Formats: sequence, structure tokens, C-alpha cells
Amino acid sequence: LWAGAPVELWAKVRGTPLRVAAMVVSYREERLGLRFRGLTLRKMEQIQMLIEELEQSEQQMVKKARELAVSRRAEEKKRECG
Repeated sequence: LWAGAPVELWAKVRGTPLRVAAMVVSYREERLGLRFRGLTLRKMEQIQMLIEELEQSEQQMVKKARELAVSRRAEEKKRECG
């Protein structure tokens, strides 16, 4: 992807389909900046909900990764001492 590329976002937000046109304004290290076009109030609300869902998902993934790392360290220490 590159700045200026036209894209179309398709997603389901709480079970409701969302489809919006956008343009890429930035793309760096797995982060994508989009400028949306032709948004209704409903679509803006759906985008905000989607952002919240993605943030929650990311937080859960980070939490699970930390728990896994702690568990692995504990197992390694058991092996070293055992």
C-alpha cells in the first residue's frame, strides 16, 4: 500500500456489515492511516465501534502473550532446578 491509494474497507461491526471508501494517507510498520469519504453518521459510529473492538482485541492479545511468557519462564526455571 502507498499514500494516495484508494481502498475499500469491508468489516462486520457487532454483526452489522460496514463498507466504506477511503484513501491511504500513511502506512508504516503495520499501521495504516485512512481518510474516509462519504461517511454518514451511522458509518462514523460503526467505524468508532470497530476501532474500539480492535483496541480491545489488541489488549487481549497482549495480555495473553504476557501470560504465555510468564508461564514459559516458570517452566524453564522448573527444568533448571528440577
